[in-house]
Amino acid sequence: MTLPAREPGRLECRRDPIGYTLSAPVYQRGADPPRARQTWVAAVPRPSHIPSNKGHPPMTKFATYTRTALLATAGLALAAGLTSPVTGDPATTHNTTAPSVAQSAPAIIPAADKPTVEQLMPLGEPTNQSSFTPSGEQLDNARKIVDAGKDMDLPPRAWTIAIATALQESKLENLGHLGERNDHDSQGLFQQRPSSGWGTVAQITDPDYSSKAFYNGLTQVDGWEEMPLTVAAQTVQVSAFPNHYAQWEKMAADIVTDVTE
Repeated sequence: MTLPAREPGRLECRRDPIGYTLSAPVYQRGADPPRARQTWVAAVPRPSHIPSNKGHPPMTKFATYTRTALLATAGLALAAGLTSPVTGDPATTHNTTAPSVAQSAPAIIPAADKPTVEQLMPLGEPTNQSSFTPSGEQLDNARKIVDAGKDMDLPPRAWTIAIATALQESKLENLGHLGERNDHDSQGLFQQRPSSGWGTVAQITDPDYSSKAFYNGLTQVDGWEEMPLTVAAQTVQVSAFPNHYAQWEKMAADIVTDVTE
């Protein structure tokens, strides 16, 4: 159906054989003279029963039936004319593009990376390893060793060396004096000796202090990062059994992974 040009925004209602048709010309803003860009049309079917409306003009005979449909369509037509993008003056152009999901989605903050196997065991996984199931207290002591290394900004390799050393020296138990079974005056996680200048008994049995004392000794060893673990540990500890630290490297790396979750 072709509709004649009308004034901007003027609604037209005409009766057709099948019912009523509403048209609303939508004009491009910024054009001079105004010209129609799009015409919105809505059809309202003729009802099977025509309500009685005596005493009113003919065009209002179906007002009760058509009011809702006509007003709704008029709102759509006018809204389209106000919000549809147009060509011409940029100042009158409206952006109706919906915001992307990325604009409103909350930022996802990734979890801190866990140490890699290469960081913990840069020389590869060793053979002839020992292990056992640690208790909650032993794991707590291991966590304190790792935390001390973090406080000193040391890399994961240092944490592995320190825990392997404590596994060999005390099985990650903060040992006090064992009487006749005690090795000289050694105590604590690293079996450090007050008589050798490691600190007082109270200090070497404090996991944070004893761990940092070990790390201080380790970082004074030139090239400790590239050394086999047992060589780096023995250089600090000066043990009678220099190769025994090697057997705990894999378990130490596993514990570091567990306590840094």
